Amino acid sequence: MSLKIVIERRERLPVDASVCDFDQLTEAEQHALPRLLDGDAQGRDLSPSLIGELEQREFVKFTGFYRIRVVKPSVMATRPVPDVPRQSA
Repeated sequence: MSLKIVIERRERLPVDASVCDFDQLTEAEQHALPRLLDGDAQGRDLSPSLIGELEQREFVKFTGFYRIRVVKPSVMATRPVPDVPRQSA
């Protein structure tokens, strides 16, 4: 299953937001975050344990504040849609 890592830069955070500083990340997360921000890595490029670690982060303070989300495709979105011939009116 292919996962998508979505990272959004945020100027404002919710009052109750959980923020992790870059230096509090694991070594693997510190290595992956700049690659993800540059678009050089995606979910398929990361180990399941690293994806699990990233899922635990709500916001990370790096060069700004970033929200990290791991998006798992739904079963419906991955099924091919059969071609159905159109009937003329």
